[in-house]
Amino acid sequence: MSIKFDVVKDYPSPSTKLLCYDMFDLNSREVLQMLVYQISLQLALENAPIEITVMHNKARHPRMKGKEEPPKVDWKSFNQQMSRDFFSSSLAFFAYQETGETTHLVAISHQYLTQDLAEDEIKYSLHKTGNCISSCQVIEIRETTMSDCCNVLLQGEDNDMLRGGFRFYSDIGLSTVKDQLDLTRRKDGWRMEEHISTTIWQKKNEAMLHIRQIMGHRSLKEEMIRIYHSGNHKTFLEHPVHYSIHASSRPAAQEMIDALVGGLYANGRILSKRINYFCDFDGASGNERSIRTLLDSAKYTAVAAELPGSVARTVRPLRLGASEMDISRFWLEETVKHHRYTLFIFVQISEEECDWEKNFERDLANIVDVVPLYEGSGDETATRNYLNNLSTLKGLPSFEDDDLREVVPKGIYTPTHAIEIFDRLCKMRLHRDFYPAYQNIHTRSAGLGKLSCKNANPTLQLSQMVGLREIKSLVERIVAAHKMKKIRRGLNLKENRGALHMVFTGNPGSAKTTAARLLTGIMKEEQVLSTGAFIECGRSDLVGKYVGWTAKIVAQKFQEASGGVLFIDEAYALVDRSNSFGTEAINTIVQEMENHRDDVVVIFAGYPGKMQELIESNEGLKSRIAFYVNFPDYNTEELVKILCLMAKERELRLNPGILRKCRCFFQEVVKEDNFGNGRYVRNLLEAAMMRQAERLIAMSKKHEITRQKAVCLTMEDFMPIKLSQVKPKSQMGFQMRLASDTV
Repeated sequence: MSIKFDVVKDYPSPSTKLLCYDMFDLNSREVLQMLVYQISLQLALENAPIEITVMHNKARHPRMKGKEEPPKVDWKSFNQQMSRDFFSSSLAFFAYQETGETTHLVAISHQYLTQDLAEDEIKYSLHKTGNCISSCQVIEIRETTMSDCCNVLLQGEDNDMLRGGFRFYSDIGLSTVKDQLDLTRRKDGWRMEEHISTTIWQKKNEAMLHIRQIMGHRSLKEEMIRIYHSGNHKTFLEHPVHYSIHASSRPAAQEMIDALVGGLYANGRILSKRINYFCDFDGASGNERSIRTLLDSAKYTAVAAELPGSVARTVRPLRLGASEMDISRFWLEETVKHHRYTLFIFVQISEEECDWEKNFERDLANIVDVVPLYEGSGDETATRNYLNNLSTLKGLPSFEDDDLREVVPKGIYTPTHAIEIFDRLCKMRLHRDFYPAYQNIHTRSAGLGKLSCKNANPTLQLSQMVGLREIKSLVERIVAAHKMKKIRRGLNLKENRGALHMVFTGNPGSAKTTAARLLTGIMKEEQVLSTGAFIECGRSDLVGKYVGWTAKIVAQKFQEASGGVLFIDEAYALVDRSNSFGTEAINTIVQEMENHRDDVVVIFAGYPGKMQELIESNEGLKSRIAFYVNFPDYNTEELVKILCLMAKERELRLNPGILRKCRCFFQEVVKEDNFGNGRYVRNLLEAAMMRQAERLIAMSKKHEITRQKAVCLTMEDFMPIKLSQVKPKSQMGFQMRLASDTV
């Protein structure tokens, strides 16, 4: 039998192997384990299974009388010898399947497996078990997961090539992994999912292209630039930073982790492509021992730990008697123990960061340096490309352009939302193209409109709104000032942060609330605000019923808005001359604005004339306002644009005749005071939808309602809306044009 090796994957050069041998006394067993770890630093993973396919050629023997079968390798004896020697060896091979002349083995190594090492070890092991080998050839070698390793070993048991049992898996350190595979023994619910990163890009340009394809956030792009920096050391020493990922879904987070690990592996920052993802850990102390065992075997790999965020907890609540502090304590202890050689990635699956997560990140930052990464977003073009790339990755054909334009209208989408759209597109294509009898069967909502502000990237959403030129400029100034503050801090210069309190003035429907929400999201994204909390309130939420109540209520609102924005709508209503409660509220607000000037931004909103009365009612309030932003009424063309945006959000089509008719309505309505701006457009469209529904239902008795009819409005559906009061419009000077609250 002959054996020869040909390694398909190029592995890092074992340049530091001799140096590692010189550092330790090989006669000490305890130090020998450290030697393995050091060699693994450059050469392999501790207990890293590598799936190998060996081609063995039967050696020719002298002719003998009669036909005799050539000798075969006793793989069962070979495997038994490997299991006995594993405890005292750093490398073991186990055969699990024979197909023709090809034998499949799995290797478990405490050090890096190279071509020469594998060849020598297999030859030595085969000779040791009485098999004479002259050469062999490795036709494939690749890294695999611990779970796949257990699966092929179980396959070896079925093929009668391996004698398993608890002791066998315990001796080779895979008993806990095998327990995870046995669904009948997974009563606790927690699990470890393993994955081999497939996004290995040797060049930075290729990595950045991949980040754009997955709609990566700016934070991920910046970190990838740091990873590919030419000045970085290209061999692994220890991890300089660890990561926290904020996403709205597990698939989106795993996609970011896969790209991150791929970049680190390509630059020698991590020695394995294996990702160990821990999820659904409910804090039970009985599970900690099993997880610690798996963490020990995950040395030199990436460990992703899903924290109990708001979304995760709705799926699986904490175990009775356990608390989030128990989970925090456990992961902090394990980080202290393993952070030098194990890459930790803490995942938060939630739309908003909770207090527990903030405390955990603060405690974690005291142990290691942490780089926060956020879920990205993209416009409709990037989202359509994302969907086609995902379809290609799964071995499916690309989607038709008409389907993509229909389900992905103009807007901003996150990967989480794109993945949901992908599932629905696949279902729609399955019904339409393969099972047309079920084409009209829909058990879930088909709405695929634009994301809300909470899920979309606020910067991109603000940039696509109608108007808002001045507030966009204001955002740029605030962000630039914050970045300059960080630069001054790095230069050990005095930091001077001015107050950011604002006054928004404008008529109803002029986007004051929407602008405030987007501004909050942008300041959170740029780390101007720590939490990004948005607390909206009015007079009834601030003024108490009895003496002494108002001050406590106002103080509580500021506490809720800590690290974010306190938005006071119709703030002019606080000017109250009938009793002192409104005045008490204003005085308390001024005092709290000073007390929280570094962590709360207050935005007062209301009508232009009445807001001036509020500002002049208190000199202290007037001196603390940094920005005044006027929101003008829309002109005719802006109202037409808003109508088109609203129709797209509702998956409705407007023909040119409808737009001409509505333009005439808008030309008349803009001459009136307080016509409602964007709200007038919304009411006009909703009234047209009501007429369309009445028309289609009446005709459905004779004709079927098709999709084409359902999405098309007619000119007859649009009728002008009469305003209750008509007054001459006063001339006012405005500084900016803004979009509707509903856009």
